[in-house]
Amino acid sequence: MKKILIFTLIALFFAAKGITQVVNIPDVAFKSYLVGNKDINTNGDSEIQQSEAVTYKGAISANSKGIKSLTGIEVFVNLKILYCFNNSLTALDVSKNVALTDLWCFNNPLSALDVSKNVALTYLLCYNNSLTALDVSKNVALKFLNCSENSFTSLDFSKNVALTYLDCSGSSLKALDVSKNVVLTKLVCYSNSLTALDVSKNVALTYLYCYSNTLTALDVSKNVALTNLYCYENSLTALDVSKNVVLYYLECYYNL
Repeated sequence: MKKILIFTLIALFFAAKGITQVVNIPDVAFKSYLVGNKDINTNGDSEIQQSEAVTYKGAISANSKGIKSLTGIEVFVNLKILYCFNNSLTALDVSKNVALTDLWCFNNPLSALDVSKNVALTYLLCYNNSLTALDVSKNVALKFLNCSENSFTSLDFSKNVALTYLDCSGSSLKALDVSKNVVLTKLVCYSNSLTALDVSKNVALTYLYCYSNTLTALDVSKNVALTNLYCYENSLTALDVSKNVVLYYLECYYNL
């Protein structure tokens, strides 16, 4: 009987220890932010318990704080929004944050970003990093994507049929297929190496910024909702905007 009681007490001890186990957060700046957030640090101590992290369903706005590592973020499995832009992150693991709908990680030196597990993502802003590849094939709910100012040579948006805003400017793209993105209203793809661009399927398009490429032709006859067209600094020899009756801004200088 004594042995049973002892084992029971030991089991309860370790169970209690598991409940109050703290999250490992090695980055001082990140930990300081979390501890100082009363919505996260509900017991007001100097640590973040796993129970606090797991139950939190709000937003983490840890931007512009000099953070180098977000280790510990993986415990926040119910996190909906993560703002970590303007930091010094070289790596970011959000594979456990499957409830994320918004991820803003721009202005960091990230060299890789895996969002394949974040199928609920609707907003992704990862511009001005050091990314050479980005797989968004699993992010079918994505509506807003800004991945500009990286080092991409190719990108595939064929699965992102819900996209309404796409900015992939300032990279090294040689081709861009937006034929599946039929609800797209704004397309920003300037400062790439595009020689062709087919927007015939993007009939909802209102903004098209495709300047500073090497386009030799551009057909916007199907884009009757277009209000802003910036196609300067290309190699166009002709441009017909007779069907674009609501066009308000047109810049097409420095062509042929």
